[in-house]
Amino acid sequence: LKDGSHIWKRAADLNPGDLVGFPLNYLATSSTISKGKDFAELLGYYVAEGSTDVKSGRVELTFGPHEEKLARRAGELMSKVTTNKIVVRFRKGWCVYTCDMQLSKTLAEWVGTGARNKRLPQWVFTESIEVREALVKALWDGDGWVGLSRGYTNMVYSTASTTLAYQLFQLLLSL
Repeated sequence: LKDGSHIWKRAADLNPGDLVGFPLNYLATSSTISKGKDFAELLGYYVAEGSTDVKSGRVELTFGPHEEKLARRAGELMSKVTTNKIVVRFRKGWCVYTCDMQLSKTLAEWVGTGARNKRLPQWVFTESIEVREALVKALWDGDGWVGLSRGYTNMVYSTASTTLAYQLFQLLLSL
């Protein structure tokens, strides 16, 4: 930006203090599901650990055997968005599920189905910092890792979705 106008520069020509624009696509969406910090946290767990079957309305999150605390928290959060029965059970790992057609269809629409097709709904990018932080923390609790390797702190997030990886990068830049 120079004198109120955008100018294009090659990366090699950038100087300290130059501002760089990064495009974000914001799409409006509507639903009767109330968005907020708790829903963003549930959404993060769903993106990392969840699946849905829109024909039956089943929404399921699966956690490892060592993730009881996360599973119980996800069940608590799920109970805030549905009046249907929430099941939290252990069989080789933790499973949290409910049957709710509206929730199932909304998650499929906003997040996609299948690990390679997962994405973040565009509305999350315009939410408050607290909401975005809750989402990132839940994503990281599900599919991320923070630790030391060769004396350096590493933050790693694993996903099969190129779109989700790119969106997470955008989300982290927004915090």
